Amino acid sequence: EGPRGTTLATLLCSNCARSKAGSKSNTKKKRKKGKLKKKKSRRRVKGQNQSSTVLQPIDEQRSMSATPSFSTELQTDDAKGEEGHSGHSRGDTALISSKRKPKKLEPAKEKAGESAGSPIAGNVKKGTDEDMQKPLMRTMSSFNTVQYKKDLDLAKKKLIEGYNLFNGIDFQIIDREEGRKLIQKAAQLGSQCARGMCFHQGCVKGGMNLAKATQYYQKAAAHNDPLAQVQLGNCYHLGHGVEKDFRKAVQWYRLSANANHATGQRCLGSCYQFGHGVGVDRKRAMIWYMKAAAQGHCVAEYSLGYCYEHGVGVKKDIEKAIRFHALSFAQGYGYAEEDLAKLREDYDPRATRDFDEKVEAIMDSLPKTEEQKKKIYDELMAEAKTLEDKLPREKDALAAAQIFA
Repeated sequence: EGPRGTTLATLLCSNCARSKAGSKSNTKKKRKKGKLKKKKSRRRVKGQNQSSTVLQPIDEQRSMSATPSFSTELQTDDAKGEEGHSGHSRGDTALISSKRKPKKLEPAKEKAGESAGSPIAGNVKKGTDEDMQKPLMRTMSSFNTVQYKKDLDLAKKKLIEGYNLFNGIDFQIIDREEGRKLIQKAAQLGSQCARGMCFHQGCVKGGMNLAKATQYYQKAAAHNDPLAQVQLGNCYHLGHGVEKDFRKAVQWYRLSANANHATGQRCLGSCYQFGHGVGVDRKRAMIWYMKAAAQGHCVAEYSLGYCYEHGVGVKKDIEKAIRFHALSFAQGYGYAEEDLAKLREDYDPRATRDFDEKVEAIMDSLPKTEEQKKKIYDELMAEAKTLEDKLPREKDALAAAQIFA
């Protein structure tokens, strides 16, 4: 075999060149040997360069066309609140920024002809966040050949850490890059759910495969993994790898929410707010948002702030709206920044300085210790229970066995 990148055609060409050069050297003795050798080497190098460009791997030149997220939570804007306001439900990774805290809020500016509603299924506004423009690199190793010992306990720990970082849960500031690495490590260690996420977003060799992603989610969800149940619900909600079915999505969300998973609670709340797979019940939506926000879910905090801002399922309370929007923005959720800017415009012009100081104080109070997190958890869960006790028992709460019917 020839050197790397050398083909049979280039070897034949170089042999022809050598034979021709040898015959010419017998008839033309005036030609110097040094010149002949130089000419031969030039021809060989030229052939090798041409072949190496042909055999250059294509995968190394490719980049993903869209920035993926490991959460495909529903993002809609097709329902209205109790007072005619447009409802918002935005996915975990839409318009996020990595570890940023603003010094000053700027008034929101809307471009002419641009919709003020939230994007659908990850179609985020362009140019709002540089972090969202960065593509995720694919790992070129398959799960079967990678040199890692299976360790399901460690895989579960890495998956939870990575998912929380990627989506801003447990009062974590969003860090997509570190979160992605931890999720991929969990997949290598044997986590079925993490492997499903990698196939879902195409950050594995071979690219996106929604059918395989769904299969991995189903395996993990059958073993009562609440995160896999959420992801499977997302697949049914968005029609990823399976036929779109809102009712099945709600069933999986409910299983996860009843296991006290923050994302399952937020997704179920969103279904109640917009009537996807269940009847519209904004009071119940508010309660599920509150339970998820108690666990530091930045999107649930934003949704809760929106409910207080517009009086959706609860009495309007601007001070509480500011609180939850500020907490969400402190974790890096960009939509919360937009709503804070709008609230600032509507605030008393003589008290804008007080508004800014209030927002800064709330953002600085983002809980860091377990004791601080527990204090917020107990407060919001108690409030949610009080509101829940006033509502009639859910008639459409489905048993887990019905999902497999």
